[in-house]
Amino acid sequence: MMAKLERSPQQARMEAVSRDALVQAALQEITQNYREASLSNVARAYGVSLAYVSECVRAQTGRTYKELLQKHRMETAARLLRRSDLNIQQIIAQVGYENTSYFYRLFHERYGLSPREYRLGRTGDRFMSLVKSGQIANCCQPNALMTLKEYLEDYATADTRAKGIQLIKKELEHIPNPKIKEIATCNLKKIEEGKRDFRF
Repeated sequence: MMAKLERSPQQARMEAVSRDALVQAALQEITQNYREASLSNVARAYGVSLAYVSECVRAQTGRTYKELLQKHRMETAARLLRRSDLNIQQIIAQVGYENTSYFYRLFHERYGLSPREYRLGRTGDRFMSLVKSGQIANCCQPNALMTLKEYLEDYATADTRAKGIQLIKKELEHIPNPKIKEIATCNLKKIEEGKRDFRF
């Protein structure tokens, strides 16, 4: 009878480890090791079961670990398409995918464009036209603020989130076009409500 009441070593460790610490470790695994990230690494490091870590992540974020990892990989790929000279195959490998068709499908589901279309639409002629017309501040600045807001909502600690929100409020005032500022403010509110992927 007593043997049945005894806790296993793993159960004891699960009770000792903070759920918040496990979730933060899981999120760090995504941001720092997204190419080869695995929730098993976190479970092994803390000596708890994979199922337990998975449950903690979903309970606190409302998303599965796989969904969070996929989101970060897609956002990283989009950023590399915008800001790097890597070709698409290099970017696919960089963010941890081996199956090109699968990556293309995920990317199109998220952004509504192929990686090539996304790159062409966010750089080149469109960028130069924005620079020449003086409208670059009405595009890049609100996009940067919305990207920051998504990070604050999804990954930041309470203290970082509070500081980030104050920064966003301050920087909103530097957007020259009143209409763009109004749309950006509305999108920031929607991001706080859980919606994602707004851009100008």
